Amino acid sequence: MKRETDLLNLISTYITSWLDKPFKFSGLAILLALFFASCEEPLEAPSSKLVPNDNNTNLKYIELPLEASQAAFDTSIVSSNNINGADGIIYVGHNFDDQIGDASLEAYAGLSLQAGFSRDSITPDAELLDIKLILRTSYLYGTEFTELQEFNVFKLSDNILAGALHYKLSDTIASSELVSLPNSKVIDPEYFLANEDPDSLAIPLKRSYGLELIKYISDESFDSDELRNALNGIKIQLENSVNAIEGFDISTAQSYIEVAFKDPDEALSDTLRLNIISSSFTNADFTPKGIMPSNYSANRSFALNDDSQVYFNSLLGIYPKIKIDSYLSFIDSLDYMIIDKAEIVLGKDLSAVDNLSEQTNPPAIIFPYFLNSDRIEKVGEDFWGIQRNFSSTGGVSNQSAASNLLALNYREDESIISGDVSLFLQEVFDNRDFWDEERSILLNGQFINRNSEPFDPRATFTIGNYNNFLINSDDIKLRIYYTTFEN
Repeated sequence: MKRETDLLNLISTYITSWLDKPFKFSGLAILLALFFASCEEPLEAPSSKLVPNDNNTNLKYIELPLEASQAAFDTSIVSSNNINGADGIIYVGHNFDDQIGDASLEAYAGLSLQAGFSRDSITPDAELLDIKLILRTSYLYGTEFTELQEFNVFKLSDNILAGALHYKLSDTIASSELVSLPNSKVIDPEYFLANEDPDSLAIPLKRSYGLELIKYISDESFDSDELRNALNGIKIQLENSVNAIEGFDISTAQSYIEVAFKDPDEALSDTLRLNIISSSFTNADFTPKGIMPSNYSANRSFALNDDSQVYFNSLLGIYPKIKIDSYLSFIDSLDYMIIDKAEIVLGKDLSAVDNLSEQTNPPAIIFPYFLNSDRIEKVGEDFWGIQRNFSSTGGVSNQSAASNLLALNYREDESIISGDVSLFLQEVFDNRDFWDEERSILLNGQFINRNSEPFDPRATFTIGNYNNFLINSDDIKLRIYYTTFEN
């Protein structure tokens, strides 16, 4: 890092050239932003060292608390994986939290015969050698991964519809008989998250179910649609009450039902696969308790029983929302200001736990959307939030274009979630008409796509994972480094 005297001389030379143009400060902002990024400690220097013979210029730092409350958008979440932006994951398991509530997750998986399999290669009297459900584990959350888990698989009474239908978190499909055999598994996080072997979790299935599948697949009088209707699909759930959630990847064809068989006239055995289709979905049954009110989803906005805390869970659709009234009051006291660097900061000590028994993490990414009367605002067809303000060429883009959304990221080095809001806050200072004081900011876990119906004002977004946080509301704040002039 440069010596302080060298840096001060450099900044002093620059500042002297713009003292007669107090509204054009982008060069200084960039210079100071580079400085702050290169130093571990904030700049502390009197303005007289920066601007010779000047006593008016001040570089300052302030932390502003932000008013926080709660919002629920659980009915807006699409949990099937055939919507743009979906992660291609189905979730199974339980989470028990005395402070928030109990969640039980079940996966509903549609089945489709693998492409390229010749149905005339299997006959109705084929011998069933083995049948199992193979699940590629791609996500874990919980505190009891040393405990035995039993996965139950049920045949659905109706098929999961492919195509445009989007299943929601509360949707279910009736199931019939149990088709899995007794099984006990210990989900070792070190193995299951690192191992690329798709056989990492195999659930044995009943022979009767395998013979039924052979019957349907070998019957060439069924066309592809009739076969899909005959296959219906399966429900997967965790039988015992273990505090653990598994997410299974269905986007890479590594989760499927495998049937091993041998035709009487053939010397060698063969296998077929039934892949899990993209419209497969997750159902979440959530019972609030502790600080979560029992009627929390009756309205979009609600208050926790302890309003000194806020909760985030992208799978359940429970999010904080914040007001920037403290910032508006602050800038009312200033005639001039250039923001050199500003961050919105969520939480403190948000540590990730990663060991053989426990896997818990805060959310990795959060998107800030604008709310007005509990409706997420739109500009054109895009839902609107805080913009990053830089185009692909590096220039400043339209703050209200709603096409370049900021992301807040988990920073393991500081155990916080944060994002740079320098240009957003500068826009609010420069143009108070830009900011509607009735507006709040929803801290949402998923990017919101355009509506399939162009003029539909309702936002729908895809299910996220269970990574969550419960923090004190006063741990949501703005950190601002700024330059101002004093008369």
